[in-house]
Amino acid sequence: MKLHHIGLLVKDCQRSADFYQCAFGLKITTQWETEEMRVINITDGNVDLELLQYKHDPTPIGTELECHNHIAFQVNSIDEYIKHLDRMGFSYDEPRETLTGTRILFFRGLDGERIELIEEFRID
Repeated sequence: MKLHHIGLLVKDCQRSADFYQCAFGLKITTQWETEEMRVINITDGNVDLELLQYKHDPTPIGTELECHNHIAFQVNSIDEYIKHLDRMGFSYDEPRETLTGTRILFFRGLDGERIELIEEFRID
């Protein structure tokens, strides 16, 4: 297992991406959007920063969610990790597939922090 990315809620994805590129030399890897949100992933080559901009409901920023949305760990198999979560007594959301073909699952840590497991899409 390794740290995969950190998700941050931002007011303007492009403005934030420009800042992180200029301030820290991060590079844009992917970007996509739906009716609800816009996402830009930027990286230092090891860990991605996932910038999340809600289009119609900017209220999460400045509320109890602040700007931290989740932390994500890459795993080889979500199905195998579910067994681990079950043994530890954690509840979790149903795994789902993203628009890019990646399987993900969310659960809450001990203090309520949002944790994502991400299983990279593989072509066998």
